[in-house]
Amino acid sequence: MRPQHRRPAGAQAAPPSRLRGTDTEQLDELFYPLGRRTELSEDLLNHDVDVSWWVTPDAYERGFYAKLYRALRHWLAEAFPFDAPYYSNAMIPRD
Repeated sequence: MRPQHRRPAGAQAAPPSRLRGTDTEQLDELFYPLGRRTELSEDLLNHDVDVSWWVTPDAYERGFYAKLYRALRHWLAEAFPFDAPYYSNAMIPRD
């Protein structure tokens, strides 16, 4: 059975970059308006989107959390209209 995931209110997925590993693995990224997921601050005003992502535990063990982060950085730089994304996950992979 596929894991169920409910998108938080106000979050918007980016369908062109949504990924799925297998029937039991899911990866997802969400773009939030600033101040919705993270408290709005002076520093946050320097960014234009709040980015969050998740993977299933299986996908995490296989390294997809860091891979999705690298892919998001690439996609946001190359294909999306954001100049200064803020990655709000508690754990940000090292480059």
